[in-house]
Amino acid sequence: MSQDIEPSANDLSVSNRFEIVFSDDALFEILSFHDDFKFIVMNCALVSTQWMNVIRERVKLLSLTCSNAKLWNFQTRKLEFLPNITTLTVKRTVKYSFYYEPLKTMNQLTSLNINGHFFCKHGIPQLWRIIDEFKQLTNLNIGNNIIGDIGVARISEMKQLTSLNVCNNDFSQEGVKSISGLNQLTQLNIVNNRIGSEGVNLICGMVQLTSLNIATNYIGFEGAKLISTRMKQLTILDIYNNNIGQEGAEFISKMNQLTKLNIGKNNIGQQGAKYISEMKQLTTLNISRSHIGRKGEKYIREMRHLTFLDLGIPKKISSKSKNYQTML
Repeated sequence: MSQDIEPSANDLSVSNRFEIVFSDDALFEILSFHDDFKFIVMNCALVSTQWMNVIRERVKLLSLTCSNAKLWNFQTRKLEFLPNITTLTVKRTVKYSFYYEPLKTMNQLTSLNINGHFFCKHGIPQLWRIIDEFKQLTNLNIGNNIIGDIGVARISEMKQLTSLNVCNNDFSQEGVKSISGLNQLTQLNIVNNRIGSEGVNLICGMVQLTSLNIATNYIGFEGAKLISTRMKQLTILDIYNNNIGQEGAEFISKMNQLTKLNIGKNNIGQQGAKYISEMKQLTTLNISRSHIGRKGEKYIREMRHLTFLDLGIPKKISSKSKNYQTML
């Protein structure tokens, strides 16, 4: 007959409660591997009083992506962790409404994405407050807001910006003139605006830029020539849909410092493709919708050093060139 064994007090404590105790320093190191606001605040902060205190006092580099309505909900619940957020993306809602109030406590914010909130219609006062009160921002995405030359002029007051996205904002070369005074910028997205040839000339004066997206500005081969001859520091260039043609492709092919290039939808032809195929330093290339023909495609497929290629052709690349892939 088996004999029942009574568990000891130590056994009971182990079976009923398993707890690992970390020092504050060790706990901070563990939490530092995560930056997601929802995970840290909605889960980790609930583990214990110690965890909550460490997060409140020491975890300061949190990121949050949510709708403006959700952000408002956080604010009304008086979440004390909002000041810990440094990176914020506010997703567009159907009503295009934008509430500034939740941002007031985020005094550590350095990166803000408010793409597509249509400030031109509903939120100009909120936009002015953001510009006036968040001088510490280094990364701003305010694309698709149709803020025009006036709005871009106000953004140019944010002298500490290193990355700026102002795509689809309906501004002209006057807006570009304002942006050109941002001497700290290294990344600029200026897609689909009315910048004109003078706007290209102003951008070319921004010698600190290393990444430029100037797609859909119809700058022609003259614009491509300006960029090629005056922006030798660029390593990333998106010149998609600018009608640069074969001659423009020849100019761009001389930019030996480029590692990533989008030259799609420019009608460069097979000769233009040949020029581009000679860019041995490229690792990423989009040359889709450029009417390069079979011979041009052959030139491009010989670029064995590419790690990413978009030819705009819905088929796999041969097994002989597995060192890169096609983006469909």
